[in-house]
Amino acid sequence: AAPKTDAAPKADLDTSNLSLISGIGPTIEKKLRAAGIESWNEIASWDEATANKWNEELKLGNRPIKDEWAVQAQELLDGKPPRAKVDQAEAASGKDKKRHLTMAHKKAGGSSRNGRDSAGRRLGVKKFGGQDVIGGNIIVRQRGTKFYPGANVGIGKDHTLFALGEGVVRFHKGKLGRKYVSVDAI
Repeated sequence: AAPKTDAAPKADLDTSNLSLISGIGPTIEKKLRAAGIESWNEIASWDEATANKWNEELKLGNRPIKDEWAVQAQELLDGKPPRAKVDQAEAASGKDKKRHLTMAHKKAGGSSRNGRDSAGRRLGVKKFGGQDVIGGNIIVRQRGTKFYPGANVGIGKDHTLFALGEGVVRFHKGKLGRKYVSVDAI
């Protein structure tokens, strides 16, 4: 028995349909036809130098080499199905599921999940050394005791230092190397 040949499919092939080659769309097909390239036979005969020449001349973005147009044209002439059609069939059948496994699974947080930042607490020195103060003026607002109360200065439950009487603010070092704030009477 003689081996089967693919002679029957070859006879009814439309070799002028360049868009069956993956990477050739309507725009590139027009460019190729304008340059005189009309069939798969012409593309199948390209070597790498010829492909580079047409790529440069028609500004094809390196598609002839990257998408292997010459190999695809030869496959079409041999009766194989177009690569673009095979890729679409695989995607429809679900054989190529690896592409879909790498997607993110974390739902995007909307604006309702934002807004947890709080306003600044306006801490710091309010009256500097040498400034005049009256009783009740806030000298320093702080978290913890970075500054300690000295003479004529009180401390609130949130560690705010305030003047107990009229005078001039003075910052100085005290015992144990601590920083003190005092109000010297005028």
